[in-house]
Amino acid sequence: DEYDYGKQRVWGTIGFGIAAVISGFAVEHWSSTAITYRPAIICMLVFTVFDLLSCIKLELPIIESPKNIFKDLLKLLEDRFTVVFLTFSIFVGVVDGFIVYFLFWYLEDLALVTQTSNVKLLEGLIIAAETLGGEVVFFYISG
Repeated sequence: DEYDYGKQRVWGTIGFGIAAVISGFAVEHWSSTAITYRPAIICMLVFTVFDLLSCIKLELPIIESPKNIFKDLLKLLEDRFTVVFLTFSIFVGVVDGFIVYFLFWYLEDLALVTQTSNVKLLEGLIIAAETLGGEVVFFYISG
């Protein structure tokens, strides 16, 4: 069904998790003494081409644009449930951003102290575990 957004969104999460593992492995594999991010950039470019080719095939409906977008936005923000939802979404997004970036920073420092190799692969596996273990299930359930 075209309105099952969660079931459609789950494929983006699956792709994100798989791409994280592939990129982490590629960076780890092609980095010798210094870490090079060239393999991750190449992966990003290849996946972007696939994404653009997929977008070309989409049949999007023509939606009439609003006459006054600011008036419609203010009307939408008059609903307290919408304001609470937007506030919560922004807060959770900011907190998640801190967690993800500081987690990787901590992992990099921990890898230096313990002389652990394959840290980029480990970071990719962490993203894959987050997306494939948590998000996929909840996006599918949400319908």
